[in-house]
Amino acid sequence: MIDQFFLWCVWVLEVIGEVTGMGYELANIVIFVILQPGLIIFFLFCGEIKKSKIINLKRFIIKIMKDLDKKLKIIEQETIDEKIRKKALRKKAKKDNLKFI
Repeated sequence: MIDQFFLWCVWVLEVIGEVTGMGYELANIVIFVILQPGLIIFFLFCGEIKKSKIINLKRFIIKIMKDLDKKLKIIEQETIDEKIRKKALRKKAKKDNLKFI
């Protein structure tokens, strides 16, 4: 079984060598010494770029969430201040016997 698979791989390399005009040996070198390590390095580089983008995206999202949290706290404080102001106006209106809506 393994021998058959190996012979099939050799046959594939021979076909590649014949089609490209390189021959079996040069096709073997190009594939396993140049292309395969080149692809490994390329995908490693792509993975590092992707990781860097994900880290930057996380930082951006955290910054946006902090900004939104600050704005929400400001809005909450404004709402609290508005409630306090209305309560004070109601007290004053009640004291002066005025109707406050």
